[in-house]
Amino acid sequence: MGMHWRRLIAGVLAALALTGSAGACTAALPQRFESALGSYYREADYWVEWIGPLKEDSAARFCRKLQQLQGGALSEASAFYWAIAPDKGVYTESATTDYAAAYAYLEKNLAGMKGIDLAPALTLADYYRTDRHWRQEKLGPVVSALGEAMNFSTEDSFTVEQGSDFIGAYSPYLPSWTRAEPFYWLNSEMLEQVTVENMQRPDQTKIYWEPALESSNRYDFFLGGASPLITLKNPKAPANRKLILFGDSFASSLAPLLCESYSEITVVDLRYLGSSVLEEYLDAAGKEVLFLYSVWVVNNSAMLR
Repeated sequence: MGMHWRRLIAGVLAALALTGSAGACTAALPQRFESALGSYYREADYWVEWIGPLKEDSAARFCRKLQQLQGGALSEASAFYWAIAPDKGVYTESATTDYAAAYAYLEKNLAGMKGIDLAPALTLADYYRTDRHWRQEKLGPVVSALGEAMNFSTEDSFTVEQGSDFIGAYSPYLPSWTRAEPFYWLNSEMLEQVTVENMQRPDQTKIYWEPALESSNRYDFFLGGASPLITLKNPKAPANRKLILFGDSFASSLAPLLCESYSEITVVDLRYLGSSVLEEYLDAAGKEVLFLYSVWVVNNSAMLR
C-alpha cells in the first residue's frame, strides 16, 4: 500500500476517533505503519522505529571494526570502554529491539574493553516521542553510569532551556494529527566556556548550533549535527583528562555533559571518517576511548568506514 493511501487512512481514522470518547480515540489510532525508510509503531503516544532482532553478522562486523581500531590507530590509548545507546523500543511492551542480546554479544566479543550497561539508566520518557533520540535533559543517570565505570564524577549545575515545540525526524512519515513536543537542552557557565572545532562546520565554535532551532533537523542543535570530527575543549576542566568518543548522533547530545570531567573530547563519527585515515587526525596516546553507538548502528554496522 502506498504512502498516500496510508496517510489518507490515518486521517480518516483520526477524524472518526475525534467524534467518540477519549478511549475510542486512542483505540482508533494506527499502531504500526510502513515508510520508505522502515517500519514504525505507536505505543503510549511514542512513535517507535521497528529495529528487530540482533543481526549477528552485523554485530560481528561491528566488533571486528572496534578491535582493529584498538590494535591499530588507537593502540596507545590508556583505556577502552564501550556502551550501546538503547533504542526506545527497549522500553515498550512490544520490546522490538533485543538490547540484551546485543549487549551480551558485544560483551563476549570485545575483549580488553570495559562494557557499560546504560539500559537501567533510561526509561521511555527519556526519549522524544517523534524522534529516535534520547533527550539531553534526561541524561543525568546515563552520565552517572558512565562516570561510575570510567572513574569520573560530575558536580556542575545545569539549567534547562526550552525552544519552540517540534516534531522530530519521523515527521515525514507520521500522520497529520501527530502532536508536537517541547525541545529542551542543558546549559551552564562551564558549557559556555567550552570551545568547539568542527570539521564539517568550521565557523561553529560553540557546542550548540543555534540555526538548527529554526530548521527541520532540530537535533542538529547538538554540536551542529553529523560531522566526521568534532573537538570540544574545556579550559577550566579540573583534570587534564582527554577522551576520544566514537559515536553516532546519540553522542552529540551526551558529549557536552562530559566536558566537566575532560579537558578535551574528540567526537569521531566513523560513518563519515574512514578508519584508514584516523591516524592523520587523532593522537590517541594517553587518552581514554569510549565507543558509544546506538543499537541501530550495531545492527547496520556496514555503514562504519
